[in-house]
Amino acid sequence: MTGKQKTIGLETGFTLIEMLVVIVLIGLLFSLTLPRFSGIGETEKLRKAARLMARQALKAHSQAVTEAQPYFLCLDLDLSRTWLTLERPQRDEEAKPDGRATHLSTGVEFKDVVHSEGGMFKDRVVAFAFWSNGGNEPGTIHLRNSSGEEMTIFLRPFLGQTEIHEGYLLEEVE
Repeated sequence: MTGKQKTIGLETGFTLIEMLVVIVLIGLLFSLTLPRFSGIGETEKLRKAARLMARQALKAHSQAVTEAQPYFLCLDLDLSRTWLTLERPQRDEEAKPDGRATHLSTGVEFKDVVHSEGGMFKDRVVAFAFWSNGGNEPGTIHLRNSSGEEMTIFLRPFLGQTEIHEGYLLEEVE
């Protein structure tokens, strides 16, 4: 070919309408999925606090059996903290942990605690005994996060077992 070469050009790119349709679809997907993920951080904090309670109950059980003496899992409902001790704190005394208190995750608090001997508590310090024979005082711990989600921890009286459940549950008594 001599002279001018003829090239066949293809138009590349998207039209404005095609780009707008894609942007609207992406926006629609975000609007549907983002609310599901916005509370993940708060939910995870609540689950972390529930796991902490289960670990502390297990630790109290293990230490009581290993050291052949009772241990007490103490819950300060007002300050959202827990600790283990060898002596049951008196209900009318100010709670004084030995420096090893663990605070619940930020935004998580005790909603209430049900103790087998004392009933339901919404404030003060509540202690659960774990004995050297492997048993413990049964009870129920309710946690709540700043989003209003709740979790229940059951302290079972045999072998220091705990159960964690989502939501606010009460023990069925026959």
